[in-house]
Amino acid sequence: MSTLIWDLAIILLSVGLYVLCVFCFVLMFKKAGLGYWGLLSLLPIMMPILFLFLAFEEWPIAEKTEQPSGGRRPSGYSPS
Repeated sequence: MSTLIWDLAIILLSVGLYVLCVFCFVLMFKKAGLGYWGLLSLLPIMMPILFLFLAFEEWPIAEKTEQPSGGRRPSGYSPS
């Protein structure tokens, strides 16, 4: 009987961690501006592929927040 309890605990812990990973992928893709692509992580084979996609792809939201290079201040900038 005690083995059954431990098996059930391990299964519940595994499912909980899996759901947490999927939730985190959805949040990361939403922050990257890619909507609900993170739901593809429900397919276990897609998790490492999506992780690599996030690591190496140019995020669409980065274009909106892109700052000028070279550390120069934008024209019309006056410190308060």
